[in-house]
Amino acid sequence: MKKLLMLVVFVFVAGAVFAQQSASDNGSAKAKIIAPITIAHQSGDLNFGVLISPSAAATVQIPAAASPTPVDSTGLQRATGDVSSDHFVVTNTDGVAFGITLPTSITVTAGAGKEMTVNSFTHSCASSSACTVNGDLYVGGTLQIGANQLSGDYTGSYTVTLTY
Repeated sequence: MKKLLMLVVFVFVAGAVFAQQSASDNGSAKAKIIAPITIAHQSGDLNFGVLISPSAAATVQIPAAASPTPVDSTGLQRATGDVSSDHFVVTNTDGVAFGITLPTSITVTAGAGKEMTVNSFTHSCASSSACTVNGDLYVGGTLQIGANQLSGDYTGSYTVTLTY
């Protein structure tokens, strides 16, 4: 009888040691699909205007705005010609924040040995990392003109990248 009692106690104790407790709860999954962001170049360019070659190095800054007023360094003289910031249209129909990447600098050329740098690019969005514009985006920059810059029609290109 003692052996039987010990066997019953052992079974209950062993069962208690191997007993498991469990708990569960439900989670959820979701997703939001948004339209791809697009950017399209409009007519016009980042245009610094017609400038007279300076005797000392000079700069022209074009703000990123619909109707920019150029900021010329002291002593720089203008001839004629329109100035403009570059104009793009962004399609961001869902209004999701995106980042804008502009180049650090580019070279504009008018043939062999005729080069200038455009740098300090800016854009019309209030934030570089959280822009939500759906519509007009303007790009401006600063032209670095050398002393006695050679005459010519200087051109160059650059890329604007938008990233969700």
